[in-house]
Amino acid sequence: ILNYTEGVHGKWLFTEIRAIFSRRYLLQNTALEIFMANRVAVMFNFPDPSTVKKVVHCLPRVGIGTNFGLPQTRRISLASPRQIFKASNMTQRWQHREISNFEYLIFLNTVA
Repeated sequence: ILNYTEGVHGKWLFTEIRAIFSRRYLLQNTALEIFMANRVAVMFNFPDPSTVKKVVHCLPRVGIGTNFGLPQTRRISLASPRQIFKASNMTQRWQHREISNFEYLIFLNTVA
């Protein structure tokens, strides 16, 4: 269970986590955005990048793998948007009309 505080209080089950992305906060790589099964996204900011890595290694292996053609590894959660884009098969799926324009734009927006 992942607890969260400061204004909003509650718990999430690890099984509800669908994707984890590394994010920048105040131009520093110190944040994580966690996407839940109920389509809620929550961003957490940490004191430094090493804390972000520690948190990612404590979270379950989830990912963006199944939806975006990426492996479900902790390493991909710490990848830059450019690395995620290059590792993904979403552009090819879009070019072959396997996904809609909307789905492709959602992917681009998510990894940006």
